[in-house]
Amino acid sequence: MLEDSWQLQIPARISTIHQVDGFGLPEGHFFHLGHAWARVEHGGRIRIGLDDFAMKVFGAMDSLDLPLTGEEVKFSEVGLAFKREGKEAQALSPLSGVVAAQNYQVTKKPAVIKEQPYNDGWLMVIEPAAMKKDLKNLLYGQESTEWIQAEHQKLVEMVSSVGMTYADGGPIDDVVGNLPDLSWDKLTEEFLRT
Repeated sequence: MLEDSWQLQIPARISTIHQVDGFGLPEGHFFHLGHAWARVEHGGRIRIGLDDFAMKVFGAMDSLDLPLTGEEVKFSEVGLAFKREGKEAQALSPLSGVVAAQNYQVTKKPAVIKEQPYNDGWLMVIEPAAMKKDLKNLLYGQESTEWIQAEHQKLVEMVSSVGMTYADGGPIDDVVGNLPDLSWDKLTEEFLRT
């Protein structure tokens, strides 16, 4: 059991992360509309994190609140929370299940999530309750690409609404930090769906 617990802390390294409109989107990952990702791993467990898009919108977190090992999370319900500059955002869980492991390293150094959202920045591993059902409700492959492109377009429009424009049409890194006039609440509602 200890060996199993140790293995949960060491995820497989993702080396090929394709860029879609400047946002990292790795193959073999499922995506929730609230910008959480899910990756099926050995033994049918699911590793979960927040995607690159969310990290480029909200920037580096100051703190992170994850469910404890043994706690239950439910599909499309609040599964975690993070803070930045005194503001809190909640993110939805992409699957239902029981938390089997938590990434303690990111609770100590949340900046890792922004730097490596699909590798060292993972958040938790769950034992899924209804994996097939939940995965059918997530985006995968070409659907994910089209969705990120649409989300990027929404972000461009939101940025334009506060009088800013993209210099080259590419993504802005750390929207919250660079555009304080853009409402935190509006960003969390639109992209995290909370």
